[in-house]
Amino acid sequence: MILVSINILLERYNTNAFAAGLEKTLRLLQSLCMIVAAYLLPSSPSDAAPFQTGMKSLALGRRYLRFFKLFPLLDTFWAVSERGSGKGRNQVVHLLEMGKVGFGALYLIGQNVTMLDAMGIWKVEWAGMVMMEANRFWFYSLACAFMLTLHCL
Repeated sequence: MILVSINILLERYNTNAFAAGLEKTLRLLQSLCMIVAAYLLPSSPSDAAPFQTGMKSLALGRRYLRFFKLFPLLDTFWAVSERGSGKGRNQVVHLLEMGKVGFGALYLIGQNVTMLDAMGIWKVEWAGMVMMEANRFWFYSLACAFMLTLHCL
C-alpha cells in the first residue's frame, strides 16, 4: 500500500518543474544578495563580504542545476536537424531553431567544461576565456530565439 502511494506521488511529481522553480528561487536570492552587497559595499566592505560570498555560492548552485540540461537540449538539436528544411518548411524558421538550440547547447558545454574551475577544485587559466565564449553563445541563442519569435508573429 505504501509503495503504491509512493509510485503515485512520483508519477505526479514533475522534476523539471521543480528544478525550474528551484532555479528561479535561487536566482531571486542571488539578486537579493547582489542588491544588499552593492548597498553595503561603499560604507562597509566587511559587512558586504558575506553577501558577496552568498551571491557566488548561489550562482554556483544554479550552475549545478543547469549541468544536466545539456542532454535534453542535444536531443532537441538532433530532432530539429533531422526535421530539416524540407519541402514546405520555412528555411528561416529552421535556421533560427537550429541557432537557438545549437548555441544554447554550446553555452551549456562551455559551462560544464569549466565547472571544476568554478568550484575551485581544478583551476585552469583558460576557464575565463571559455566562459566568455560560452556567454557569447548564450547571447546568440537568445538573439535567435528573439528573431524566431518575431518571425513567427
